[in-house]
Amino acid sequence: MNFDMRKDVRGVFMAKKETLLSLANVSCGE
Repeated sequence: MNFDMRKDVRGVFMAKKETLLSLANVSCGE
């Protein structure tokens, strides 16, 4: 269960990071 939770947290973190990068790219594009 512990490794499942860690994997989940990491997935959420990566998703947030990707979202932030996408937002940054859009901002720079404009």
